[in-house]
Amino acid sequence: MNLEQIYQQTLMFFINNINNKQLPELEDKILIQEEHKAYIYHEAQQLIFTIEGLYHYLNVVKYFTYNQYRRMLYSSELNKDLSAYQVKIINHQTDGTNDIHFFSLVGM
Repeated sequence: MNLEQIYQQTLMFFINNINNKQLPELEDKILIQEEHKAYIYHEAQQLIFTIEGLYHYLNVVKYFTYNQYRRMLYSSELNKDLSAYQVKIINHQTDGTNDIHFFSLVGM
């Protein structure tokens, strides 16, 4: 797989999770890899995730390093592409008691 294919896989994951809640609610939060603080779950009609969570959940680890994946996401036009589906990714507010950076997929 190349970075464009990984980007398309990531985009399709978000599109498929707009209305289809395949992931558990907060009480059943997925902690994919504790040492990487990799989280991905649904809460209050939102998909909540860390980039590390996406990286492991989508199995990108087989193809690229975490830093390559993160750079690809930050340099992409992901929100522009998602806007066609009336959603966007925003910073997710946390209680401030941890150093984990969460994001949310929310409606526009």
